[in-house]
Amino acid sequence: MDRLFKLVEAYKVDFEHFVPAFIGSVTPEDLIASGQYTIAAKDSLGFQVSFPVDAASYLAIVDRILRRNGTSPSYVYSTELDNVMLVSLGQKPKELGQEKEVGIIMFLNWAEPGKGTEPLHKVFPTVGDAVILAYVVARKT
Repeated sequence: MDRLFKLVEAYKVDFEHFVPAFIGSVTPEDLIASGQYTIAAKDSLGFQVSFPVDAASYLAIVDRILRRNGTSPSYVYSTELDNVMLVSLGQKPKELGQEKEVGIIMFLNWAEPGKGTEPLHKVFPTVGDAVILAYVVARKT
């Protein structure tokens, strides 16, 4: 929990709210999958799109972990970035109240892959890697 506290403290500078939503780790079973895995997302117009990713990618693994734990993740597809972003884990934590601009940051081993610049479908974790998801609300300027 000390690492989680340090992570929260580090991100308080950038965010008004930083609420850990899920903490787990990559298991051998998570890495058994091979081939393609499809992430269902909505595009900017609200149309359903299928985004194929490598089944061993961090994005696919997180999706499987969340679904295995009873969470219904929602994704948005960005045509500009040719990428999908996790936008919801279902119900927001109560401590976020009625905030409308809520985002989710996905960490691998207590850091953002590529300092937040690496598409998560191009990141490949190993067994034991820490999976941390957090809700964030940007500071109002």
